[in-house]
This record gives sequence, structure tokens and C-alpha cells, in this order.
Amino acid sequence: MFKPKLFLRPRIILSFALIGIFYIVFSNIGQYTNDAHFGGDDFGYQSMAVNFAKGHGMQKFGGLEKFDEYKFDKLDTSLINYFNENAGWDFFYRPPAYPLFLGVIYKIFGVHPIIAKHIQLLLLIIIASALPLIGFYYWKNIGFISGLIAGPLYLSFNYKFSEYILTESLISFSVFLVVISFIYAEYKKYNILSSVILGMTIGFCLLVKGGFMFIPILIGIYLLYKFYKKRDKKLLLSLAVFTLVCLFTVLPWCLYASMKSHSIVFVSTQGDAILLNTNNEYCNNGIWYPEWKDKKESFYNNDNMEGKPGIIRVLNFYEHHPNLILKILEKKLVQSYNYFLFFWIIIILFIIEALLIFFRKYFSGLYIYLCMLAFPLLILFVTYWIMFLGQDYHHILQAFSNNPSVMKLEGWAIGLSAIFIVFLMRKHYFLLKIPSVFYILFLNFFLVSFIIGADHAVYASRYVRVMDFVFVLIAVVYSINLISFLIKTLANGYNT
Repeated sequence: MFKPKLFLRPRIILSFALIGIFYIVFSNIGQYTNDAHFGGDDFGYQSMAVNFAKGHGMQKFGGLEKFDEYKFDKLDTSLINYFNENAGWDFFYRPPAYPLFLGVIYKIFGVHPIIAKHIQLLLLIIIASALPLIGFYYWKNIGFISGLIAGPLYLSFNYKFSEYILTESLISFSVFLVVISFIYAEYKKYNILSSVILGMTIGFCLLVKGGFMFIPILIGIYLLYKFYKKRDKKLLLSLAVFTLVCLFTVLPWCLYASMKSHSIVFVSTQGDAILLNTNNEYCNNGIWYPEWKDKKESFYNNDNMEGKPGIIRVLNFYEHHPNLILKILEKKLVQSYNYFLFFWIIIILFIIEALLIFFRKYFSGLYIYLCMLAFPLLILFVTYWIMFLGQDYHHILQAFSNNPSVMKLEGWAIGLSAIFIVFLMRKHYFLLKIPSVFYILFLNFFLVSFIIGADHAVYASRYVRVMDFVFVLIAVVYSINLISFLIKTLANGYNT
């Protein structure tokens, strides 16, 4: 935990300078066109944003203006009728923050998607530029150096999110805001002001994407745990303030959407559809399967529960198909993390350290020799993934993802590693101390991927990669800590 001192100022200045450096580099690397894709999620967001900018109100989908006004990349004849026939539809299927964010940009600068894309790039650059300061707060000088390395790595693997009219850049920035507001709350000992800011931040995140749904609960559990450990009644007050502010941040939109749609809406109306699309008998590879609707023999077309909440129908599905529970959930988890390079790097580093712990405890005579072997291998491994792996890593992982045996092995690796990490962390064995907010974020998106899975094989990690900066930073810090530990061990011998 840092305290404001004069020596922090150069670090802050350097982090601000990185914003300009990163923008110059990645704005020239990225492909930023002045149009939006007419299809997928893009055309919905683009039409709502343009309609807002043109004065038609919030969440208005479809062609309320001439087609050219929307700056789409092409005219897709298969979608144009749908686009025009549903013009003016109140599209509460999506949360409101991103269309509003985009609409405000268009209202100020005119309908120029290229400007929105560059602003999205700036959001990612701010995250990368702040990583040295986040690292310094939690891990002092090693954290700062790790942040300097992690920043360009994070952008190299994620800058393409900003090239599309999609929510990922804003969601990533929202995750970053969670970290910053949590740090502020920690630093201020969860006083009233910091609890208000934390509550507003989480409320805003829920309006950006429903994928933040577990964070308020997890933060509540965390504050209750801190109260249990410290018996400080101020923490209960902080929890009450946080909860109320979070609710009142989301409530106005929920009331507005509910009144307009004549149904109960919490953030968006897509929850039931996603639950059914990701939990049916055809989800045998962890990927969404909305095509169940077109199959007369599908379970949901014959469960006689149409109109009931999605969660009830899903529970009913698993009650009738208990043999699919573990199978579907495992495939979702593996598919969601299969392309997630830095997550697997952390798992590999964990395995290396776990082996070192095991040998040190049970085979002390071989321990120093294992360190001698692990040191060059770790140096080569870290050098490889930093310098040579680049953007091609997903092709390597994709080759494995089609192999059922490999996917099974990955599932076991994730599950067992999670169990061992929790156990060894409790025993204080590990070199790396992971901050509480990172645990909260990981658990949130872990649960989301467990419930939802992946929407498409190519974008399997799309919903998890919004917190990729956390994994990049942890992977770099962990690598430096482990290499440093091995150097000291080899320099001083076994008695270290």
C-alpha cells in the first residue's frame, strides 16, 4: 500500500506520458475506418447511438434516418427489411450505457465512427498507462516495473477491440474503474465518500453490461468478511452506503425501461434469452446454441413453460438432464478460457512454483538442482511469450481446442489449479500476493463464464478478456518474482 510522497510524482508523470506514446504507436497500428458493420451487435449499437444523436430518444433501434446517415460499411439486403420494419423499437435487450456513450460522441462530433473508435482506443490506453501505478500500489517497485512491461503487452493483445462499434472497450474501462474505485476505498478505509464512489462505479458498470452482476454481491461478502475479522461497525455502514448508492444508480433506468416495456426490466431484457441459449441439449462444446428455437424436438419447445423466467426453465432442463450438468459447465469454462493466453501463463507459473514447494519440502536434496533447471526454462518461457508469441497465440490454442481430450485435460487443469491455489494461498506459500479486488473480478467473470459460456468459437474469450489487463499484470509480476526468487536461491544455495 503506497502513501502519497514526492517520489511518486515522477511515476505519475511517466504514466501520463505513456498515454501519448501509446496513442502514437497504436493509432497507427490499428485499422480505424469511418464506418460501422451492418450486422452482428454492431448495427444495433450504431443505430441506437445515431438515433439518440439525431434527437429520437434513448434505445431507439432501426432506420429512423436515411440509411447513409448511419455510416454502415455496406447494405446487407438480408437485414435491411428488419432494420426498417423495426425502426423506433425501444431496444431494451441491451443495457443503455454504451449506446448513450456512443450517442454523446456523435452528438458532439457528428456521426463519425472513426472518432468513436479512437476514443475507445484512448480508453484502453488509459488502462495500460495506469498499470505501473496500480502495480506500484500493490507491489511497490517490482509492481511499477511490471506495469511498464504489462502496459504495451496488454495493448498489443487487446487494441483491436477499439476497431469495432462494440462494447468491449467500454466494458474494459469499467473493469479498470472498479479497480481504481476499490483502491480508493481501501486507501480511505471505506469511509462514506469512498463507499459512495464505489457504489456509483458498480452501478455504472451494471448499466454497461450485465456481466458485472456478481460484483455487488462479492463486494458485499468481502465487506462482511472484513467486519467479521475486525468487528469495525464502520464497515457495516460502508456496506449499507455502497448497496444503496449502487441500487439508486441503476434504479432510474430500471424504472424507465420497465414502464416503457410494460414488464420488469433489470438493466436489460436479454437475460432469459442468454440463459436458454447457453443451457440446452445442443451446447455440447461450450458455445451458444440459439438454434434450439428452430428445432421442434428441442426441450424448451416442449417444456410447457413458455413465459416463465429463464432461470426456472433452465433449472427444469437440468432436472430432466442431470447427466449434462457437469458436461456443459466444463465445456463452457474451457471454451471461455481456451484462448486466454495470460491466464494459462499464470497457471504454468503456478505449476512451476508448486513443484518447487513440493521438492523443497519432500526432496530437499534435489531442490537446488530443480531450481537450476527451472531458471533457464523460465527465462526462455518468459522471453518467448513476450517477444515471439505475439498475436498468433490464438491459432496455437485453437488447434488444441478442437481436440476433446485436450479440452478435458484443460478442464481438469483449471479446476485442480483453482483448488491448489486457494489451499496454498491460505498457507502463505506463494510468492505472489493477489489483491482482493482482483479475486473479486476473477470470481465474477468466472461465474459469468460458468453460466453463459462462449458466444462463438472465434470470440470464445470475448466476455472474459475485458479483464485481461488484470491477468497481464499478474503474469508479469509473478514472472519477475519467480525469476528473482530463483536467482537468489541459486546465488545463496539451498539454505536461502
